[in-house]
Amino acid sequence: MIRKILSPYVKIIDISYETLIWIRIAKELTGCESDYLIANLYIPPQNSSFYRIHNCDLFYELESQMIHYSAECPNIFVIGDLNARTANMNDYVQNDKLHDSILDRVGDLFTYVADEALSCRNNPDAGTNDYGTKLLNLCKSSGLRIINGRHPDGLSNDFTYSGPRGMSVIDYLLAKPINIEKVLKFITSNFTTYSDHAPIHVQFKTDFTMQCNDINSNLMDGEESQFFKWNKEFRDLCYNALLVNADDLSSTIANMDIASQDGMDLCI
Repeated sequence: MIRKILSPYVKIIDISYETLIWIRIAKELTGCESDYLIANLYIPPQNSSFYRIHNCDLFYELESQMIHYSAECPNIFVIGDLNARTANMNDYVQNDKLHDSILDRVGDLFTYVADEALSCRNNPDAGTNDYGTKLLNLCKSSGLRIINGRHPDGLSNDFTYSGPRGMSVIDYLLAKPINIEKVLKFITSNFTTYSDHAPIHVQFKTDFTMQCNDINSNLMDGEESQFFKWNKEFRDLCYNALLVNADDLSSTIANMDIASQDGMDLCI
């Protein structure tokens, strides 16, 4: 969901196979010289019926689209459930720097940029799978890096999935090293009773405060915005209210108009 106040600056620009969604955040909101492009991706497991309908390799599709978009925008991020387990294996080409004697020979022909090695990842998941290998190869060929377990705040190095066979890390945020500073927060939150995946919280660097002054609101002149702070004492009351009104909530969701932003706002 995109808040109405942000909708002029956030656009869905492409959807592939109903599982790869590209979102553009305009530079007027980010405060950078160029837009942010965020690929929201879900890669179904290898035995999924998805592949009987779509004969495709989603890692290849992602890389192809990244090449297309990177020509116009360097600020590319990938986030989603990739069903990939990578342990602590390298997501960069190790010992990639050319010897000075070789650089002297080829320096006039092209500029060689060695693969940049970041800090070690703190990954609690020691398992690997075929998708993990594909993800690591994608990182090495595209210059993207896995941010899980590397973000400076230290809140991203935790399991993201809990299933009957145990816990694993399969939900990721990817970015190029130059763009890591644009990720202000990356938090793997606690599991809830509503999903077997842990919520992922990502906060990107923006210049939203400046832009708010240019956006019309529904407030009257001189009227101040009201903010409400959650009180833990009302937790049980809120929970019981949701249970009592469960049928009404289900009916609202079933009849909600998701084709327009106004429809979403009306439901809320």
